[in-house]
Amino acid sequence: MTKRKKRQTAKKKKQSRLTWAFVGLSSLIFAVVTLLPFGLLGRQVINLFRFFVGDSYLVMSVLLLIFGFVMVIYNQPPHLGFKRTSGLIMAYLGFLIILSTRYFDQILIHQNFVNVFWQQITNEFARGNATVPLGGGMIGTIFYQFLFPLISALGCLILGSFAIIIGVLMFFNLKFRQVLSGFQKFSRFFIAKNQNASRVVKQKYGDLLDGQKERQAKKALNREKLEDPLESSQDFPDTQDFASSATHTIPVEEKAFSETEKDDSIKETDQEDENDIASQMSSEKMVLDEPRHEAMPEHEPDTEKAAVGAPELASGSDSSSKSYQLPPLSLLSPTRETDQSQDRRLIQKNKQVLEKTFKSFGVKVIVKTAILGPTVTRYEVQPAVGVKVSRIVNLTDDLALALAAKDIRIEAPIPGKPL
Repeated sequence: MTKRKKRQTAKKKKQSRLTWAFVGLSSLIFAVVTLLPFGLLGRQVINLFRFFVGDSYLVMSVLLLIFGFVMVIYNQPPHLGFKRTSGLIMAYLGFLIILSTRYFDQILIHQNFVNVFWQQITNEFARGNATVPLGGGMIGTIFYQFLFPLISALGCLILGSFAIIIGVLMFFNLKFRQVLSGFQKFSRFFIAKNQNASRVVKQKYGDLLDGQKERQAKKALNREKLEDPLESSQDFPDTQDFASSATHTIPVEEKAFSETEKDDSIKETDQEDENDIASQMSSEKMVLDEPRHEAMPEHEPDTEKAAVGAPELASGSDSSSKSYQLPPLSLLSPTRETDQSQDRRLIQKNKQVLEKTFKSFGVKVIVKTAILGPTVTRYEVQPAVGVKVSRIVNLTDDLALALAAKDIRIEAPIPGKPL
């Protein structure tokens, strides 16, 4: 009887060890499927992870990978202890709260967070894709639904940050006193180093100021040493000397006489001008009274000269146009090439997303070309034979959701292009 009991207990121990090994192996399989692309099955497994933890499914898959290796190797679960386990859970919850806060803040949703998340995740399961962000999953959404009315989005970010810090301290078994003492030592060391550095900087700054003052003093001395070339040249005679000598040489009586002579000469010139004007007027009257045919021949030579001179001007313009040379093309600056490799990669990714989205709705199409524009990127889609155009047009909202675009416009059919 005792031997049978011992055998039964040994079998139970082996079975318990095997159960933990099987659990570790299954966690390894799930982690590998989420980390590597395995088609539709892999995307659905990723969506299952995203349902619980959202966009942090990669972190969860890495944790499962580590715990799976531990369970397979040691045939028992990892013994972290209550403090480290609670610290890990607290840090991960804080991370999920931060992800949910940022997600709902970006899509401008301030209520009914659980319903919005449920619609997004059901659409992802229906399409079989993992392209739309989901924040912190259902866990983070539930916590955010409870915390947002109390402390708002900013309070959720602060609470999540504190939860991550406290969880990390608990996981690594660090006491608050140790962290505070280390922070104090580091801050004192940093301040001491900065004091020495500040002294060196002050000295260098003082040396720079002294150098600038010396340069300014040298410039002032050089300016004082400069001489004006006009001062060293010969003295020019003063105009007042000429004026004084002129006044002394001409007596007062002669001055008065000269002024009277000037007045008489002015009167005589005025009379002469009046006589000339009268004579011109009389001659003009005579010319106007004469018939026109006698005055016309006077202008004929001028017209002949103008006609003779015209070919010379024309020939001169032809010679100047022939001697003119166009400027070289080297004067133009070359155009700069722009790097569009990232845009090309994004276009290839969007083409794959479009094909997968159409395929998930049972619409067979081929994305033929993509034209990159300054503001709009155009994709040309060729439907298969028997596919109605209305089915493609009705998927506008679903395509915008898959591409994470604000709005898309479908033009079907394209004018001038057949199937």
